[in-house]
Amino acid sequence: MSIFLEKSGWDIPDGTQVPIDIVFEKHGLINFMGYGKGDAIIIIPNEEQKIKFLIRSTFSKNFILHFIKGNEGVWFVTGKYMKEAMKNMSTCLDYIHQLSQPPTQPY
Repeated sequence: MSIFLEKSGWDIPDGTQVPIDIVFEKHGLINFMGYGKGDAIIIIPNEEQKIKFLIRSTFSKNFILHFIKGNEGVWFVTGKYMKEAMKNMSTCLDYIHQLSQPPTQPY
């Protein structure tokens, strides 16, 4: 899982560390470290961050991305469709997990 943020006009040197907090409505925040690449930031969460993100984004109606450094303003994100999106992603992950299992035999 990765989180990809993009904005026209950004010119971030490749590999620049970009600390970001994602604040979930009524569910606290998670600190992330993203890495810049031109007009994008890529966040590759560790396992604990993945779990927290998936749970909190599923149950939060809205969340805020707060860029710790620089002068980028906060981003307000609606979570209106997150619960359904997470359900669909969970179904896909279950299917992928099933495909990665060794074949079983009936004998």
